[in-house]
Amino acid sequence: MGTPEKIRDAALELFSGRWFETVSVAEICRAAGVSNGVFYRYYRSKEELVRALVDEFLSVFESEVTGIDGATVAERMLHLCTAVFNAGVHHTPMVTLFREAQYRFPEYEERLRNVYRRSCREVFGRAVSEAEYLYAISGLRFNSTRAI
Repeated sequence: MGTPEKIRDAALELFSGRWFETVSVAEICRAAGVSNGVFYRYYRSKEELVRALVDEFLSVFESEVTGIDGATVAERMLHLCTAVFNAGVHHTPMVTLFREAQYRFPEYEERLRNVYRRSCREVFGRAVSEAEYLYAISGLRFNSTRAI
């Protein structure tokens, strides 16, 4: 595993257990087994690292909840629900980090909404209204975080 990956893995573990503000670059470096100076070769700041992790999560999540198949709306909705739930189970630290980041950096919440809206379009075969989106996704989002 390369140095950037060590830093990212250490940061993800720390951020998934504690708030962003309570984790220092020095702690991340200690956990990764690198010096503080090495951190700054790869990231300008702790915020840049968090953003890189959240970008990675959103890419992974989007790939897992798109391409929904099924002959009926019910089958496609079941596949979407399963994909979202599995993402919560298989990417628990990332989901935990995202939950804080979506409030700290509101543009990430908007990106996630867009992913879900595209998924709804696949499920229903058409664009959905805001009310339909909220009805279909709100409980799903809540349950996926409860899975962790």
